[in-house]
Amino acid sequence: MRPWLEFSLLPALCLSCLTSRNVLDTAERLFCEWNGTVDFSEFGIGSFDSSFWKCEPDSPKVIQPKFFYYTKERQNETQKYEVLSDYWTNGTEKFIQKTDFPEKLVVFTHGFVDSMDNGETTRWTEPARADLFNLSRPPSVLEFDWSNGAEDFWNYGRAATNTQVAGRLLGKFLYDVKLKNPSLKIHLVGHSLGSHVCGQAGFWLRTISNGSFEVDRIDGLDPAGPYFISDEAFKLYSKPEPLQPSTTTLAPEDNSSDSSSSFSSWSEGFENFDIKAWFKEFQAQFYEDKPVQVEIFKDQAAPVDSRLDPTDAKFVSVIHTNAFGFGVFENIGHLDIWPDGGRTQSGCQKFDLLDQFSKCSHRLAHDLWRVSISKPIEVTNLCPKNTSTTEISYENCPETKRHKNFLGYHAIPTKTKRFYYFNTTHVQGLQPRNEAEVAVRSTSIFIPLLILVSMTLSVLHCVKQRGNRQEGALPDVEQFADSTVYAEERISLSPPVQKADN
Repeated sequence: MRPWLEFSLLPALCLSCLTSRNVLDTAERLFCEWNGTVDFSEFGIGSFDSSFWKCEPDSPKVIQPKFFYYTKERQNETQKYEVLSDYWTNGTEKFIQKTDFPEKLVVFTHGFVDSMDNGETTRWTEPARADLFNLSRPPSVLEFDWSNGAEDFWNYGRAATNTQVAGRLLGKFLYDVKLKNPSLKIHLVGHSLGSHVCGQAGFWLRTISNGSFEVDRIDGLDPAGPYFISDEAFKLYSKPEPLQPSTTTLAPEDNSSDSSSSFSSWSEGFENFDIKAWFKEFQAQFYEDKPVQVEIFKDQAAPVDSRLDPTDAKFVSVIHTNAFGFGVFENIGHLDIWPDGGRTQSGCQKFDLLDQFSKCSHRLAHDLWRVSISKPIEVTNLCPKNTSTTEISYENCPETKRHKNFLGYHAIPTKTKRFYYFNTTHVQGLQPRNEAEVAVRSTSIFIPLLILVSMTLSVLHCVKQRGNRQEGALPDVEQFADSTVYAEERISLSPPVQKADN
């Protein structure tokens, strides 16, 4: 991806996210035209068709997944010391044969436009590894990097499709590991799109082993929602919340109304901005060999066999921190936990007035999981089965000690599906980061205003300068007289001109 291309697209994305009445609808407009089937059987991952996913997945040779392996004995090394070769070479096979795994293997993987090798949003894995190695029975840790298939932020659709390829490659790797280590416990942990990578890995491990092997556990950290949920489901679940009565003294209604209408009129100026058409025209300049076609919401959710669901592991635990935004808004695990109601997190509400999307809330899921390793975090607010995900709150999910569970690493498998509300206020060690989000959104608002002000000042300055020049052009009698005398003196002082002899 060209850095300048990303920089060029950023303002349009910001404007769209800031002003669209249906932010999720805009975010999920994908640019693909694939209609066919690709066969990757040579890599041991089967084939894929376009019956649902309209973006053609990248080949494993393009994605080129990497594996980074850590053990407690080598935890103090600053470099990731074991980088496996591309899966279709012998490097991975040699690694499996020479490695003595402990009783448990924990696998981390990342989400959209992230990387396990070099990414701001995956730094949480470093303290998480340290905490895992401090346990009485420490596991080994493997980080799975599929960043080549998730790096183009302008084409989320392809990244979503690539979760299948990346996940099956991981599943094939785990199958080979289990052949040598049948008793090895496997615990997968994925953030955002990485959750679906984990789900696909579990699905593929079970498929190619004919049910002989299963992933023991998957932790989905705010699994990605866009393109994995249906348009109708979103409309059903995203009904506006009723206004709550307040005892706070409010400004007069007419002032409040004026303020609201003022923002509304400003916002409506961008309502007709068609980011779909803008992207299509922009991309056509660089990808003429692959014409772009828009693929919007589906009438149904992604097929179960291509997204995280309870059948992908013996136990699936999910932490929801940005539902209706970047995350799913459905209970998709055996155990689903909804911190602060699951939409926006208490430490990330500094700038959520504009829309539901919050990378801060989305990323807090892996911070919560990290903190849970060293100190078990109880969840006691069990929600009744008929509670809608829009209604998850302290009031609607009463506290119960009898059916308590734990958030994150120490979660206990349940016999029946359960979901809980959880208050993050008293959790220590969380580091919600909102600065980057605030900076980007603020920039997208104030830079156009700054440009307008600068242009206005420039025009006024030019007008003033032109006025000064016109005033300076008027003849001044005394100045003219002085200049005439000076010219005569220069002439009288000049040496006589000698005429040439004929």
